[in-house]
Amino acid sequence: MRILVFGGTFNPVHVGHVEMLKKAQSVILPDLTFVIPTFLPPHKSVSSDFLSSADRLNMCKLAFDGFENTEVSDIEIMAKQKSYSVITFSKLHEIYPDAEFVMLCGADMFLTLKTWFKYDELIKLTAFCALPRKEGADQLAEYAKIVENDGGKCIVIDETATDISSTEIRRKLMNNEDVSQFVPAKVCEYIENNNLFR
Repeated sequence: MRILVFGGTFNPVHVGHVEMLKKAQSVILPDLTFVIPTFLPPHKSVSSDFLSSADRLNMCKLAFDGFENTEVSDIEIMAKQKSYSVITFSKLHEIYPDAEFVMLCGADMFLTLKTWFKYDELIKLTAFCALPRKEGADQLAEYAKIVENDGGKCIVIDETATDISSTEIRRKLMNNEDVSQFVPAKVCEYIENNNLFR
């Protein structure tokens, strides 16, 4: 059984995330996919515009609704602690002991893998999948070799990810600018109905 895991803050989830998962699923062909919003990201400082776990979870459910064999999981939110990937994958291995895991990362995060908490343990628990931004394919391929030399497994997908910034979307929302081209329609509606990022 192959399980694809897509984690992130999703603050907010946007069309770049949706496209990225579609492309990864078409290459990885997972039997099951988990989208996992973090409780507290270990690599980012939490600012005043960091939405509640409930809102980010709800938006992910709306954004990824209709994806085949895909579940939005609250495994990190329910842990109520900093969301270290090594802890999450250890738990997933307990639940699915015979599964092969692949973690989908944004290009920026992929290029920091060696700095992650208990990196040496993490690379034994999951393979990593990344998509380049614009002209970044060579850089990802080079970094993948470094991770593989450490004993890890990497898949660099030969398709470019849509370069959209959650930070920029939040800025636009705070300025009452239209974000409908960047955010799935149901998520846009949820943000508006709940007066988020205002």
